[in-house]
Amino acid sequence: MMLKIKAAQSERNRLSMLLAEYIDDVVVSQNVCAIKSCKDSLWLLATELLSAFDYPDPTTHFMFEDAPEISEDGIKNILSFYEFGKSCFQQVLAEDVYKTEIPAPGHSLRNINSYSYAKLDIIKKQKNKNKGKNSMRIQEDVSTSHQMPLPSEANLPKQTRHTTTDAEKQILAKLFQAEEGMPETIIPIIVTELQTVSLDWTKERVKQYYKNN
Repeated sequence: MMLKIKAAQSERNRLSMLLAEYIDDVVVSQNVCAIKSCKDSLWLLATELLSAFDYPDPTTHFMFEDAPEISEDGIKNILSFYEFGKSCFQQVLAEDVYKTEIPAPGHSLRNINSYSYAKLDIIKKQKNKNKGKNSMRIQEDVSTSHQMPLPSEANLPKQTRHTTTDAEKQILAKLFQAEEGMPETIIPIIVTELQTVSLDWTKERVKQYYKNN
């Protein structure tokens, strides 16, 4: 009997929908479409949440990237919201129903913040605005650094020219003792001896001295 009643009710609902569309009953047809739309949106939300929680870091999912409460304190408050609400409910019962406690303010306090879409949109625009200001400030700093004048040659420290001393000339004289040009093997020895007098001497400088003399 119950099954026959349910079948008749289901058939009546289908006929009502058919008649509403046929006679263009906007109220009924829109109500049915609204319910279907809400169901579809709810299933889509559930699918996206499952996808987000499968991420190694769910906070990087696009659903949570602009959520203000996604922080260490915010998540703690969300997880403790049920117990917090239950204690508030028990306090209301004791004060307003059972009259066992003196009424105290603070019944409407919540440990989490709620946001409307409009408020979230304002927060997002403010973040984008701040990012734009920071990028402009960085560009200004870079352009300013490029415009800084380079030190002129007059301000650069002048390099003093090293004058070969008599002691260095005595060491360098060994370069000219060979009959067939300067042997490469003697250069490291000469450089080592010269560096005991001055650290300015290198292999290249020794070769240049040999060419000039």
